[in-house]
Amino acid sequence: MRGITISVEMMSEVKRLDKCKGNYFVHISQLKLTQPQWLIEDILEEESLIGLIGSSGSGKSFLAIDMACSIASGMLFHGRATTLGTVLYVASEGKRGLTTRVEAWCHKYGINSKNLDLHISKQKLPMHDNNAVRDVLDEANLIGNVRLIIIDTLARSFGGHNENSTQDMNHFISNCDKLKTEHRSIMIVHHSGHSAERARGNSAFYAALDAELSVKKTNRDIAVKCTKMKDAPEFDAMNFILVQTDIERDHQVFQSCHLEETTPLQKRAKLTENEKLALKTLSNGTNENVPGASVHVEEWRPLFYKGHPGDTVPTKNKAFSRARKTLKEKGIIEVSNGYYSIRDSGTSAGHW
Repeated sequence: MRGITISVEMMSEVKRLDKCKGNYFVHISQLKLTQPQWLIEDILEEESLIGLIGSSGSGKSFLAIDMACSIASGMLFHGRATTLGTVLYVASEGKRGLTTRVEAWCHKYGINSKNLDLHISKQKLPMHDNNAVRDVLDEANLIGNVRLIIIDTLARSFGGHNENSTQDMNHFISNCDKLKTEHRSIMIVHHSGHSAERARGNSAFYAALDAELSVKKTNRDIAVKCTKMKDAPEFDAMNFILVQTDIERDHQVFQSCHLEETTPLQKRAKLTENEKLALKTLSNGTNENVPGASVHVEEWRPLFYKGHPGDTVPTKNKAFSRARKTLKEKGIIEVSNGYYSIRDSGTSAGHW
């Protein structure tokens, strides 16, 4: 009887092993090398957890909306190819502002918002509520072809939980992973910490990310750089400005902004007293209508001479020639056929 008992146990073990074979592991030779599959070329990869990090007012939500609309319409994202798909936007900080921003984007590109495959949440998503996350997952599967879910912001979806708690942050990340699928990415819009150099809260957030985009605003510039890209090269830094857009609906005008990609403004050059005088008198010569308006050098010269403290004309002329030359070398002014003008540096001459 003992031999029969061992035989039955052995047979049961063989069946168990056969049943679990291949559930967890596959041989390396069966895996194929694949190129990254992009939602936005070189920026957002499929099946990724992405952090979009910036301080309050940095423009991170404008960027998230721009990306969402580009994917939901299949339009280029500022010259970069996108994969057309449905986008779900969990708007936790007010839908009115988001709606006007979407309409501003549509106005810029000549698209009717009815043609965007973009869905906005009707309520907050408590990311620590497993049932709520399961409901969102079910609805995403019902809608179909959802390629990106944006949660804006982490703080509002965290509820009463503690961002600095490893346990609470891991629970949040775990539920993000449940929403993520083979072709679907999750983007978390999140505030930066006091130093503005990293995401606020527990470090488990950064560790879990496949990619992180950092957004910083300085004057008119919105600078976007890649601070993490786990499985692909980091993309080159991008720079945007906000351009005001007026939208007319039902005889009412709504104001919002859209993003324009541009080159970053140069840091202000340090000017000598003579260069400051030259720039001020050039501005006066155009009736302060700068940039664009120009003044001939012979009209500009007496304005400079009048303000310069030199005792002789040669002294004044030498100072004028040197200031004119260095302002041009610093890229602050430009000249054509003897006519000088102040270049558009995003700031008026009076701010130099």
